[in-house]
Amino acid sequence: MLLMGAVVGLLLGRGTAAAMPGLGIDETTFAVLGMAAWFTGSVRAPMTGIVLILEMTGNYNHLFSLCAVSLTSYLTAEWLRDPPLYEALLEEDLKLRGIQEHHDAAPVHVVMSVQHGSVMDERMLCDVTLPPNCLVIGVERGGAELVPTGAVKLRAGDHLTVIVPGNDPAAAMRIVEMCRVP
Repeated sequence: MLLMGAVVGLLLGRGTAAAMPGLGIDETTFAVLGMAAWFTGSVRAPMTGIVLILEMTGNYNHLFSLCAVSLTSYLTAEWLRDPPLYEALLEEDLKLRGIQEHHDAAPVHVVMSVQHGSVMDERMLCDVTLPPNCLVIGVERGGAELVPTGAVKLRAGDHLTVIVPGNDPAAAMRIVEMCRVP
C-alpha cells in the first residue's frame, strides 16, 4: 500500500511540477502525502496513517498536510462506499469458507416476564431451549439482578432480558410465547 501510494504521489507531484514549473514543487513531498492518502483510503485508519508516515520520515513539517490528505482520502473512500481493505478480505475469506455473517440488523433486546404455568416456569435456565443465536443476558427477580447461569431456576414473575438477532423477528416472538401461558 505504501509503495503504491508513493508511486502515485510521485507521479502526481511530477505532473504538477511539469504543469506549474514556477511553484518549485518538491516531488518527494507528494510521494510522502500519497503514502498517507493511499493507506488511509485503503484501511480507513487516518490516525494510524499519519503516525506511520511521521515515524517513517521523521519530518513533522508536513503534519498539517498529512492530516488534510488523510481526511480527504478517508472521506472520499467513505463517500464512494468502498469497503475497507481488511473488511473486504475478511468477507471474501468467510465466503470462501462457506461462513455467512448477517449484517442486516442490529440485535434486539427482548424483556419479558415469566408467567405462572408457562414453558419457562419452574425450569432451570440450562433446560430451556431458546431459538438459535439467542442469549439470556439478564434475570431479574424481585428487583434483584441474578447472573443468568444454567443453574438459575426460573420462576413466575422473573423478568428475562434476551438478545435476539435483529434479522429474526420470529425468534423474538418464540421467546415471548415461551414466557406466556399457552
